[in-house]
Amino acid sequence: MSTTNPPLPTKRTHPMGVLVLGQSRTGTSSMRAALQHLGYTRVFHFFSLFENPLQTPIWERAFRAKFAGSGAAFGRADWDALLGADCTAATDTPCHIFAEELVAAYPEAKVVLTVRDGVDAWFDSYSSTIWPFLRDEQVAPAWWWRVVMLLRPGMPFAYLDVMHRLDP
Repeated sequence: MSTTNPPLPTKRTHPMGVLVLGQSRTGTSSMRAALQHLGYTRVFHFFSLFENPLQTPIWERAFRAKFAGSGAAFGRADWDALLGADCTAATDTPCHIFAEELVAAYPEAKVVLTVRDGVDAWFDSYSSTIWPFLRDEQVAPAWWWRVVMLLRPGMPFAYLDVMHRLDP
C-alpha cells in the first residue's frame, strides 16, 4: 500500500484563485480551512509537503534556482507541476518564500497577505510550535533538513536573526 498520494496533474485543470502569502503562524491554517469551506478544491499548505514527499526534489530545485542561482527560475508550468494543476489556492511555507514568483506565474489570482499582531507575538508562536519540530532531526523528516540546508546561505537577514535567537 502506497503512503503517498498519486502524482499531481501537470496540465492546469482549475484556475489558481488565491495566493495567501503570509508566513507560517499568521493564520495560514485558518485561511486554508476557510478557502476549502468556500469551495476551493485543493489548497496547497505546508501540510501538503507531508502528503506528497516525492515532490521534495522539485522544491529543492526551486530553492536552488531562487537562492543559489542554479538552474532556471520557475515559471507557471513549473509551479503547476509542483503545486498541482488542480490547486486552486496556495498558502503558508514554502509558498510565501516564492511570493514574487507565484504572483508573476498567476497574475489572475487574488493575493492575501496574512500578518500577525506584532513580531514578538509571531516569534513567540513560531518558537514554541514550529521551531522545536524543525530543529529536532529525529522528528523532522529528512527531506525538510535538505530544504533547510539549502536555505541557510541565502536566507534574508531577518531569517538568520530569528534562527540565531532560536538556536544560539
